[in-house]
Amino acid sequence: MNELLKQMAQDASQTPTDNMGKIGSVANDIADTDKEISEIEEQLKKKKDYKKHLSENVLPNLFAEVGLSELKLADGRLIKIGNYYGASIKEDKKQAAYSWLRNNGFGDLIKNQVSCSFGRDEDEKARGLIQTLDEQGYQSSDLAVLASDSKDASGFGNLDMSRDIAIPYINILQSNSPQLNPSKAEHVEGAKVGQFYNTVSQEVSDSLNVIPVLYQLKYVEWKPREQGGGFVTSHTADSGILSQTKRDQVTFKDVLPNGNYIATTAYHYVMVQGGDGNWSQAVLSMTSTQLKKSRRWNSFMLTQKVKGPSGSFTPPTYAMIYKLTTVSESNDRGSWFGYQVEKIGQVEDGDIYSEAKSFSTTVSRGEVEAKPVVEGEPVKEAPKSATQESKEDIPF
Repeated sequence: MNELLKQMAQDASQTPTDNMGKIGSVANDIADTDKEISEIEEQLKKKKDYKKHLSENVLPNLFAEVGLSELKLADGRLIKIGNYYGASIKEDKKQAAYSWLRNNGFGDLIKNQVSCSFGRDEDEKARGLIQTLDEQGYQSSDLAVLASDSKDASGFGNLDMSRDIAIPYINILQSNSPQLNPSKAEHVEGAKVGQFYNTVSQEVSDSLNVIPVLYQLKYVEWKPREQGGGFVTSHTADSGILSQTKRDQVTFKDVLPNGNYIATTAYHYVMVQGGDGNWSQAVLSMTSTQLKKSRRWNSFMLTQKVKGPSGSFTPPTYAMIYKLTTVSESNDRGSWFGYQVEKIGQVEDGDIYSEAKSFSTTVSRGEVEAKPVVEGEPVKEAPKSATQESKEDIPF
């Protein structure tokens, strides 16, 4: 246990709580710098185009007007006017063009580049070929890569975590969820309103034990139901997309000029404990009324303290286990079930801690990303006298 506490303290020291604001500031600075780089690159392109215009059009015309072909400047530089020819071949015409060049005695204009790939256990053959080419005066290069034995040998092939793996969503079943409707293909026998539902294992439960590993805020763009509905794309928290929206005074949705709307969504990537006691990866999405729950949970995690060998410290989020249950909620616009979070205690199994930390790293690198698969529940029209508080608390 002492070793695990040391590891927690070390992980916590790498991202101190006091630096959380700095991390956000640096992230924004990176985004601003990317924008500046794009602007500079665009300016550079314009400068290059301008230089090309001066060199290939303006200057030759001026030389022609005074009848000169070259001019020596005061600083010793010599400017000459000459002919320059350039050409390019469209991709679908290349083979025909190469054949014409060869057949008409211009084969020496063609430069060939030949590549050859070798499989496992053929390293010596590859090195031998390179040596032979070098001895015959040909330039060659060697690009060696490590074979992905674990994937290929186990049958996973070129499986891509961000593309081919479905990260389970943990949803709360509402009264109109298809899992509760016997006539729907998604129906789950025995499922009840207010229970948690795992979209991959299709398990339902009244409560869940979770270890939060990473938090992300996204602005998710949806197409309106009257236009067919469905997920469009996710925008990052620093994208500025929300500034392009207008609040609909009937639905209180943030609507874009194209008619799509933005749902501010908090994603909590977690390790979730199944009915068999094993832990697996999942993601919780909180939007609308549940954004307050997300903020409270984040604040609660930041206040946690663990006593380590060198004193108390704020542990990484994946050092603590929390219990999730649901609670019935309502306002002027309807009723629904929302999240309720309480702390269970500290992670005591080193293997589980390491697995949670690894999942956190994977998500932070962008190797795993939450991809919304369903749109939020429809909402009822708010009364004209709705308060600002009720405007925020829209059932999801």
